[in-house]
Amino acid sequence: MTVYTNGGSLTTTRKGTLEGYGKVWYHPDAITNILCMSNVKKLYRVTFDSEGVDRFTIHKPGRQVNFDCSEKGLYYHDFDNCNITLVNTVQENRQGYTNR
Repeated sequence: MTVYTNGGSLTTTRKGTLEGYGKVWYHPDAITNILCMSNVKKLYRVTFDSEGVDRFTIHKPGRQVNFDCSEKGLYYHDFDNCNITLVNTVQENRQGYTNR
């Protein structure tokens, strides 16, 4: 799959599993994931507020995930305003290296 953006293009042949969503395309050097709204709404209730805060809200069991509109008109989830910690383990960091 190749994704074209204003910053260029990125090609990947890799798929992974995103918890609570399912199979997704991914690239190890990318900083984003792109979700298909038609797939998200099959799993969760989705609401959109076009007058107030201009956001999509995904209603997951026990919590809501908000996607706000950027200045360029794209919707994104702001991980800086969440209680999420991303962790790399020693084992993950060692992958791809030899003992030498």
